[in-house]
Amino acid sequence: MDATIEAAKGWLKQCLNEHESCRKKAHLATMWAHGSIHIVRNLGHDDRMPRRLLTFDADSVKLVEIGKTTEEIKYFALSHRWGPHETFKTTEATIDDFKSGFPIFNLPKTFRDAVEVTRACGYKHLWIDSICIIQDNPNDWKEESPRMAIVYGNAVCTIMAMDAEDSDSGLFCHSTFKESGRHSSGTLNSRAWVVQERMISSRTLAYTENSVHWECREYDATQKEPNLVKRLLKDDSDKLPTHPKDIFGFLRDFRINGESEDSASDLREFMDFDDGLIGEKDSYEPFLKTWWQFLELYTPCNLSHEADKFLAMNGVAAVTQRHTRLRNTWGLWRNFLEHELLWSIDPQGPPSSRPKHWRAPFWSWASTDGGKVVNNYYKRLPALPQLMIKPEIQVPVNTSFDERLPIPAWTFMNYGMVLKGDLRTADLTVTLDEGENRIYTIKLESTGRWSESEEHEFRPDAPMQLRTTSVQCFLVLHYDKGGLGGDYYVDVRLVLLSVGGPEDDRIMKRVGYLETRYKEQRDWDGIYEDLWWKHVEFR
Repeated sequence: MDATIEAAKGWLKQCLNEHESCRKKAHLATMWAHGSIHIVRNLGHDDRMPRRLLTFDADSVKLVEIGKTTEEIKYFALSHRWGPHETFKTTEATIDDFKSGFPIFNLPKTFRDAVEVTRACGYKHLWIDSICIIQDNPNDWKEESPRMAIVYGNAVCTIMAMDAEDSDSGLFCHSTFKESGRHSSGTLNSRAWVVQERMISSRTLAYTENSVHWECREYDATQKEPNLVKRLLKDDSDKLPTHPKDIFGFLRDFRINGESEDSASDLREFMDFDDGLIGEKDSYEPFLKTWWQFLELYTPCNLSHEADKFLAMNGVAAVTQRHTRLRNTWGLWRNFLEHELLWSIDPQGPPSSRPKHWRAPFWSWASTDGGKVVNNYYKRLPALPQLMIKPEIQVPVNTSFDERLPIPAWTFMNYGMVLKGDLRTADLTVTLDEGENRIYTIKLESTGRWSESEEHEFRPDAPMQLRTTSVQCFLVLHYDKGGLGGDYYVDVRLVLLSVGGPEDDRIMKRVGYLETRYKEQRDWDGIYEDLWWKHVEFR
């Protein structure tokens, strides 16, 4: 470990001395939403530290209560994978013993290694989730879990145990994952909580088998290639970030209408009842495109508890809402719902499913698990389609990211969304090819077709939970020929199943996303006559 520690100390020293962006902290706030109310409260100067930290000397370690303080304590944080039977953790039964102190050798191997790295870098405080949160105290967990932006954002550096299967494995351990480029695609990267831990941390030391990798806001390095290599071209203003740390840096620094600094009014606590934007709609486009880049990273990752779907991304969401003041409803930005609804599951990514028990409305990506969620509308900008729904949207309530799902108060409120647009019946057929892969065929009813020669691409939300059936296709967008660069038109629809029964066939749930392409189009007058406008309640 000596060689990796020397490399880590050199990178850390250079970053602390030279990298301005890495020293910049996000303005932290808490969000609360209920009904039409949206409250943003900035954290006080006495509330910007973890509530507990581990401190250690040569032979012993103990848990100390920090509480609310204006003192700035320098500390490292550990990002690690919990094993199936994590035993070394703080509980009501162990907290007093941990506060009294105990020998370092009592710690599991991964934790001991993290203490050694922290101490070698010149620091004596370390944050570990399983020890610094009382695991069997629901109130303590509820209070601390939304504070991950504080914990990782204020840490000097985060140690990442990339390949450790549990706390006994150590920072250096054998992994079945392959190293790709300058970074490891280790076990840890499959965890959803780790996405925001890596993004929010200004600096990370990622430990793999016999090696260590460095990431900060501006540079990368490895033990094999120890020179810091600049990652992001700051002068390329048209290029959107793709690296996790660059994505967070963009979201942290984004201001409407190009404002680079916070105004005095921007720093106050505010309570909004108004859904209005603080800038022109198109000024939000860079933010929205980058936000969906984040969701592409986050959505394929695993959660030990499905209920943490929003909570595990709350730190990133709080920083973004702090400045944009955008309202959210079940993971979608309210002022842009006509485009936010057009998410789909990437067919090149892992398969998706829906949980056994209701967690979120089917029109929200949060109702799916495992699949990589993408939004083609934002990917295709600046190409602009024609919006094919009437401006009569009934929007659900405001929601926030700081609670476990489902939230009982939300499920009894109106989470249905009413849109008015063209609705067409279609036959959906599911078959298997020779390799047992599922093949989906959609045949739209002939009345109201835009062309006689249509090609359909259907993306199911939960492939294994969908069978041959009759569906409804709700038209949202129309791209003219050449609008996407090819000699074809494109229609974008949401695929729905009726759940209202014969009494109310307008109530539907989403089951997928459909794009239709064709080279020849009927005349507009004929198409417009055939449009079947109908109010649909999405559930």
